[in-house]
Amino acid sequence: MSESWVQILTVIGSTLVIVLSFFGIMTSINNSIREDIRALHNDSKEEIRAIHLEIKDFHNRLCAIEERRLKDGK
Repeated sequence: MSESWVQILTVIGSTLVIVLSFFGIMTSINNSIREDIRALHNDSKEEIRAIHLEIKDFHNRLCAIEERRLKDGK
């Protein structure tokens, strides 16, 4: 093979390696981002449940205070 063909194949080969590496890195980053989003979504569900329970507890305490206030007022 002549020297020019070696240069052309070297350029094509190195370009192919760069492109495949880029796609591999992007796929890895995309998978990491998806895992992070899933973790955040699961955490937010737990936080929403905790907030809901706190609101229920607060409501019950308010109802108890209102009942005591009405008993004392009558």
